[in-house]
Amino acid sequence: MTALLIVTASLFAGPEIWTESSLVQVFPDTLPPKMTERTVRLYAARGERESFQIGIHAPDEVLGIVDVHGRGKDDAIGLPEVRRVGYLKVSSRSRRGMDDRPLWPDPLLEFAPFEVARGETRALWVTYDIARNARPGTHRDRIALVQRDGRSHDVPVLIHVSGFAIPPLPMLRSALEFDRGAVRRFYALQDAAPKDWRPIYDAFTRERLAFSLWDGGDLVRVAADGTVDAALMKRHLHYAGRAMNTIVLDPGATGVNAFPRLARDAPADPLSVYLRDMGEWLAERGWLGRAVFEPMPLAQRDDWPALQRAFTQVRTANSFVERLLVGDVHPFFETDATIWAVPLSGYDPHAMARLRRGDSLVSPLAHPARQVIASSNGRLPQPGAFETRPRDAYDGCLFSFWLSAPHAAGRRGPWLQVELEAPVTTDTLRVVWRTGFEATRVDVTTWLPGSRRVPAEVAWTRNPPPNPNAQSWADGRFDRPRTFSSVRLEFGELNTRDIVGVTEVLVGVEPQAAPPARIAPTQPWVFAGDGVFPSLAVDAHPVEARMLPWVCYAHQTPGFIHRGLNHWPEEWKSQAATQPLIWKGGGHGQDFLFYPGPDRPLPSIRAARLRDGIEDYEILTALYAAWMDGAKMPDDMAGALALHPYPADPPPGDLDAYRRMIEGIRGRFGWALSQYAKENSR
Repeated sequence: MTALLIVTASLFAGPEIWTESSLVQVFPDTLPPKMTERTVRLYAARGERESFQIGIHAPDEVLGIVDVHGRGKDDAIGLPEVRRVGYLKVSSRSRRGMDDRPLWPDPLLEFAPFEVARGETRALWVTYDIARNARPGTHRDRIALVQRDGRSHDVPVLIHVSGFAIPPLPMLRSALEFDRGAVRRFYALQDAAPKDWRPIYDAFTRERLAFSLWDGGDLVRVAADGTVDAALMKRHLHYAGRAMNTIVLDPGATGVNAFPRLARDAPADPLSVYLRDMGEWLAERGWLGRAVFEPMPLAQRDDWPALQRAFTQVRTANSFVERLLVGDVHPFFETDATIWAVPLSGYDPHAMARLRRGDSLVSPLAHPARQVIASSNGRLPQPGAFETRPRDAYDGCLFSFWLSAPHAAGRRGPWLQVELEAPVTTDTLRVVWRTGFEATRVDVTTWLPGSRRVPAEVAWTRNPPPNPNAQSWADGRFDRPRTFSSVRLEFGELNTRDIVGVTEVLVGVEPQAAPPARIAPTQPWVFAGDGVFPSLAVDAHPVEARMLPWVCYAHQTPGFIHRGLNHWPEEWKSQAATQPLIWKGGGHGQDFLFYPGPDRPLPSIRAARLRDGIEDYEILTALYAAWMDGAKMPDDMAGALALHPYPADPPPGDLDAYRRMIEGIRGRFGWALSQYAKENSR
């Protein structure tokens, strides 16, 4: 977690030293704050890791620091881990980047003597491991910074430990993409020696993260004749799996394609053999409930039937293994996935609630369509978005939508045409918009087979969304009842990027909706993708990495997916041993949360903040249960505990408010849990 009180300590003349929250960026040109205090206060639960920063500024001359260590003798908190803060050189700003600074604090380097150039600032990252049996109350330490000339300067630390203990295995599930090949190249490791991989696995699980193991290589050997040998996978999982709450069984992007399709008369299907074997092995250890398999990444529309067949293969092979789908919600897959990881930009709380309950996303149409066509098909302007189709605007689902492609200036506006199976007589029409892609003008044409097309006079009433999570719509009333089997809507005066988006067209007065069909419940997760909030890019607001688990809590999503754990640039291989202060060639960090160290990966500041958020999730969940059990909460704490959707693109001011909220309330959470535990033990 982070220091809840941002405090500073100008301890001596000459070099300026102060303490800073873990949610503040300390750049080479950062100056000490004007307000100073001598002591840093941390608030932690038992079993937590708690971090803060020490800023060091050299105003007049080069400053050499040769040692930093804790002086305390409190076994409950132990000696702190001290790391130097390095920098990633960002050559291009990420989609959620704060500004165009070239250097961003991120790699947490092993401590070694260092210098601070005149007029510059460096930071140290200090982390305490709180024992699970630590005595609740206040613990003290004193961190000494020793200069080259022998002078020593102390930073007093007070650690307030609550009576609440977080569980050894995180409640919030995660699945990050592990670049096994990078580790093989950087550390010259062989899969056949699982013990040599333990420091690698420990580096990741120490930050409470779960990750994939198999990359399609020799951990699982799949022969052309269908023989499957997963013995090596089990040897690796025997160690790594103990600290992971999600066990990924798929081989990455190849999915089910890693297993050959044999003739129908073959004695066994290789995928079935593998999943049954792994399922039995995991069940013996009580781990089967953690197993997930992503049949294939979400493809573009033409490949959706193949992806659906892949889901069927996995379900048939082992129905106990969770089937993972990553991408925006669409009813095409509503019966296939058991875990659906959605980016916050495409997260609809109503759709997720229906999937969680086991309600279909689709309602039967009163007037089925023979076909739906449009002027063009587009996709959302975000990485990985699939192409929409006209049928998405007339499928009985308020959670799928059609987008036009960008409209060229000077040409006729985009259009959508619905051809019904049977004529309908009505004087009403409704268009439900995709939020942000509305049109101000809608021209309507209707006709029957064999008759000419007749422009219709329609009076439109605009209806704003009734709440932030609802959609806007337009109600149209014809000048008189009309009978037609085809209706064409042409859109003008578009709101966003010359694109129109339609969630659903409703023809006539819909009858009372029947209860939705029942499907198997689906568990929603959050997909932390490139360029979307909460961003894990290095130049994003520092609170975003910390906020990812808060978003999961508030959206009632018990897990998250991220594709980048350690996709390292090849040129970093020569830098792993030297640990340079400045790392180049890593883009904006979206592909990795760790850096290659001399003998194991080094964490980043983002990984540490994400870990803090995962630990927050434990406390939020426990407090919410206490609140629901009748425990009284102050208004500000009740507000923080309330379940509410976060906006997909919060502005910088909101992010600053989130940071102040976390820093201000985090310590009180521990106090509230301690009080609740005392009251219930009487």
